[in-house]
Amino acid sequence: MKIAEHQLFVEYNNYNQLLQPEVLKKILMKYLNVTSCANSVIDHKIEQAMDMVKTHLMHSMRAEVESLRAKITELLERIHQLEIENDFLKSNAAPEVLIALNNGAAKMRSNEQGIN
Repeated sequence: MKIAEHQLFVEYNNYNQLLQPEVLKKILMKYLNVTSCANSVIDHKIEQAMDMVKTHLMHSMRAEVESLRAKITELLERIHQLEIENDFLKSNAAPEVLIALNNGAAKMRSNEQGIN
């Protein structure tokens, strides 16, 4: 990373600042090494920069959404598997074990309510 790019990154370290037209104008003028230029050229460059930032954000968001959907699917499958195992264990457990489980669960609920 060039020193000038690093300084810009440090100075404008979040996308909200970079999306402001006056900030983009300042960056472009610094990048183009000019003190003034036609507004239409700057406006066009600003639009291009905003489109690039928008595209990057959308790509990042899509990747994150895909990752979260995959994780949700994984967790739902795990829940389903655990429910099947739980039902099997309950159906094959001795009645005394089920009574002890129910008593233990009731005791845990009362302790949690006492804490809250």
